[in-house]
Amino acid sequence: MKRSSIGTDPEFFIRNKETGAFINAETYFPGTKEAPHLMQSGAGLQTDNVAVEFASPVGADGKDLVAKLEATFKELFLILPPDKMLDLSPAVLFPEAELQTEQAQLFGCSPSYCAWELCENERPNATFTNLRSIGAHIHIGHVEGDGNDFLLDIYGKINVVKMCDSFHGIISVVLDNSKESVMRRELYGKAGEHRPKAYGVEYRTLSPFWMKSPNLVMLIDSLTQDALRMVREEKHEQLISELGGGDVIREIINTGNVDKAKVAIETVLSKYMSDDSKYFFNECKDAIGSYDFVKEWKITTAA
Repeated sequence: MKRSSIGTDPEFFIRNKETGAFINAETYFPGTKEAPHLMQSGAGLQTDNVAVEFASPVGADGKDLVAKLEATFKELFLILPPDKMLDLSPAVLFPEAELQTEQAQLFGCSPSYCAWELCENERPNATFTNLRSIGAHIHIGHVEGDGNDFLLDIYGKINVVKMCDSFHGIISVVLDNSKESVMRRELYGKAGEHRPKAYGVEYRTLSPFWMKSPNLVMLIDSLTQDALRMVREEKHEQLISELGGGDVIREIINTGNVDKAKVAIETVLSKYMSDDSKYFFNECKDAIGSYDFVKEWKITTAA
C-alpha cells in the first residue's frame, strides 16, 4: 500500500549573534505570502509577521522529508547573514522597535479551525501584544492508493486531527515542555487546531521543536502513520476514550501538563505506537536538551 505524503512549513525567529537580540526577519529574506521565493531545493521561502518560514517540498516518507529539509536548511544558511542566527523558541516577547511594520502587526492570512468544537478559531490581534510565536505545521496529503481516502472527507480530516492530538500533541508536551511552548498557545497551537486542505489536512498544534534534529522529523512522520492507521482501522474513538476523552486530551496539550502526558504515553499510547515511533521517541526523549541544530543538519556554511 502506498503512503500518504508529508510536508511542513517551519518558522524561525532571527537573532543577532553578538547581542542575542531578536530581530524582524523582513529585512533579510526574500519572498512574501503572495509571492514566495522559490529555493533550489523546491521550498517556497517567505517572511511571516517577524519570522522567516518556508513551505517544504512534499516528502514521500520520513527519510525523504529529512533529505529535503536538510537541502533547504543548507540553502537557507547561504541567505542568512553571517552575524545572524536562527532561533526555534516557540514564543518570544519582541522589542517594540522590531514591530513597527505593517506585516509585524498582522497575524494569520486565513482562518484555522478547532477539530473538537467544530468551529473557527478566533484570530489573535497583533496590535495588543508584543508576543510572537512560531510553529512547524504538519501537512498530510492523500495519495492515490494509500488507503486513506478519509483524508478527502471533512469528518475524516477531523478524525485525523484528533489522532494527531492524541499522538503528536501529547508526546510534544513531554519533548517541548518549556514555558514558552505554553505561552505560544496564547496565540496559536491549541489542541485541535487545523486547516482543511484539498489534499488532506494541515495540523497546526506543534511548535518548530521537531526541526531540531532528523530523528525528531522521523518521529513525527512515524506518529503521523500511527494516527492515520487508527482512523483507517476505525480505532480512533477507542483511543480517545482510553485517554479519558477529548477534554482530557485538550487539557494536557493546552496547559502543557507533562505529568499527565507521561502517564498517557506509558499507560495508553505505548499500546498503539509503532515500533519505529517507540524507538524514535526514546532516542529523542534522551537527547532533546542537547541537540545542536547546525550539527544535526550537517550545515557547514554557517559562520
